[in-house]
Amino acid sequence: MNVRRHLLAASLLVFVASAAAETPEAGAFTAALKKAIVDRDETALVALADTDAMAQSLKALFANPNVFAVSLGPLPPDFIPFFIKDGKRYEPSHPPRGTVTVSFRQEGGLTSERFVYAVVDGAYKIISTKVTELNWKGPPDKELSFALEGFGTEGAVIKVKYNASGVDVEQTYHEPVGGFWCQHVSEIEVTTENPQASVVLKVIQQGKIIHTSEPLQGAGRIVYAGMSR
Repeated sequence: MNVRRHLLAASLLVFVASAAAETPEAGAFTAALKKAIVDRDETALVALADTDAMAQSLKALFANPNVFAVSLGPLPPDFIPFFIKDGKRYEPSHPPRGTVTVSFRQEGGLTSERFVYAVVDGAYKIISTKVTELNWKGPPDKELSFALEGFGTEGAVIKVKYNASGVDVEQTYHEPVGGFWCQHVSEIEVTTENPQASVVLKVIQQGKIIHTSEPLQGAGRIVYAGMSR
């Protein structure tokens, strides 16, 4: 699962699990991944992925064998356990342990790719996405996003309640932007304890702003009551 590629699916997935410390097994995993990329070794890469499809996706890393580092880290704060779109539930193929970041040297500095890993049957693996059919017979879900704008957005907590493909979902965000697909939204609640905050909440549906809140000055809440079904 490529975190950067899935960020609406990305705002997507808070299985909150902390990344493992650099154990010998973890060190062997990062070293093996670096070597596989540098050597363009497809067989070694397959051994480090949980599925053949994930291994095929990872082959894109062979485009730049100039690897600077491979490191493990925790899951992002807004990494959530699943998302739903058009009658399908998407989630990691295994409970995630954290992220693995591959950094490459390039002219002008470094670039990186980040993936989710898990420990599968005792082995470290870069994991893929599992898709489950929900037998939803209704209309397609609509893309909806939000943005908290202004001064003092840091530290704000955004709680969202919505329905996607007939499933009621609640998610909490700690970043000022996020998004998902849904049939309708019941509520978006912003809470900040920053006395210096001066923020507004914007709700965007399929690229069009459908709601802009009144400004919030100082600590307090913004509540968007949701869109019609």
